[in-house]
Amino acid sequence: MAGFGCGDGLYCQSFLQKCVARSVDYNSNSACDALRVHATAEDAKRAGIAMSFSAGSSGGAGAYLSYETGVVYGDDGEFGCFATACAGNQSDVSIGNFANFGIYDGYQNFVGFSAVTNQGVDTPFINLGFQTSQVFSAEAPQSPNQILKNRIVGTTSGLTFGVGLSPLNIGSALCYTARLDAGDPLREFANIESLLTDWGRLGFAPEHKPSQLDGGGNRQPLPPAIGLPSRPAPPGAPAVGSAPTAGQLLANGSQLALRSLNYPDRYVRHRNFLADLTPVTTDLDRADSTFVVRNGLAGTGLSFESVNYPRHYLRHQGFRLKLAPLENSDLYRKDATFISRAGLADANGVSFESLNYPGYFIRHTGFQLVINQDSGGPFRADATFAPAGTVSSTVSGANAESTCYGMVQGRVAWNRNGARDWNDSNVRALCAGTRDPNATIRCFSNGIQAHDDWNRAIGDCAGRY
Repeated sequence: MAGFGCGDGLYCQSFLQKCVARSVDYNSNSACDALRVHATAEDAKRAGIAMSFSAGSSGGAGAYLSYETGVVYGDDGEFGCFATACAGNQSDVSIGNFANFGIYDGYQNFVGFSAVTNQGVDTPFINLGFQTSQVFSAEAPQSPNQILKNRIVGTTSGLTFGVGLSPLNIGSALCYTARLDAGDPLREFANIESLLTDWGRLGFAPEHKPSQLDGGGNRQPLPPAIGLPSRPAPPGAPAVGSAPTAGQLLANGSQLALRSLNYPDRYVRHRNFLADLTPVTTDLDRADSTFVVRNGLAGTGLSFESVNYPRHYLRHQGFRLKLAPLENSDLYRKDATFISRAGLADANGVSFESLNYPGYFIRHTGFQLVINQDSGGPFRADATFAPAGTVSSTVSGANAESTCYGMVQGRVAWNRNGARDWNDSNVRALCAGTRDPNATIRCFSNGIQAHDDWNRAIGDCAGRY
């Protein structure tokens, strides 16, 4: 980049050969994009694997905790920044830092809960060594005895440096990975509050209480289930009635499509047997986005059977929502059963609470469907859906503006201090006429980092992409 200027507020990062902001909001999409190396992304795509690069710290005596941050490249060109926290057991008494390289069999297996076994060798006392780990899908994280029964989804290898007593360290842990460039990662980590406090040693499950967290981290009663006696709603929650406006679509045998409240051009659909939130443009999209409502397989609530994959139901495994063939087991029936509630963000919509994880609702994060507790931020909107009997094809124009609005409000910082509560008219001004919401938002975020003038950034970016 020699001989070329980067402009106000930017500088040339010599290793990446990119112009990046001098002051960066590390939770923003633009900051994460600045770390992307095109050649590495192409390597991951050609190899058909997901690759991660990270650094972190760990420590403990018997029980241990670790935390790391890094970047991940997907097998289909995806890219993201992430943070991972782990709690578990180790054989050594140590504290130190590490740098890891990981290989995973798919990008979809990277975010969320996982179970890990690790082995390391190093010099005693002043540790300089090598560690390797095996990452398992955490389909039943409440019991560490089931870790080795789950499928290996990845491996990591890395260098370690620190202090410790033993030249050999063996351990196992339950981990949670959150995307730093999708939503609010600090809110996401509220999901492992129980993990980090209750797992003093691997073998004690997180306690799942029938409650949710309000914006201040306090547990509040849940809104009422549709058709059940009413209980108090959390402070600030919308008033709820006995059923959503489209409640008749939840009758047994009805065909159902679920449209996102805050991304109105996207629907819940299965793809490669994982539940995602995508636009609908083809006949296959429409079929994948249509489900038949069934009486709950566990004897209460609702279950959702795929139209084009009969006897395949939506269920959660490792807190990820998936499409799985029917099994004759209590765990499957409970994982595939949900309680319908009046929408957490809009009483005319609907939200779905897990039967066997009370307080955990179906929501989208990074356009992937998971079950999470209410962690504030965009959670209620992410967990609210508009039921429909059929799926409409995606229309660009107005839908692009609506998508942009949902991507900005409460998510994109309008100043360098990280303020994300926008005046409604300003969001609409930024999104007016957009054809590419992602490009519009990147333009605005780059402007804020360059000059911290939201009015100027709106003027520069509105209608440009």
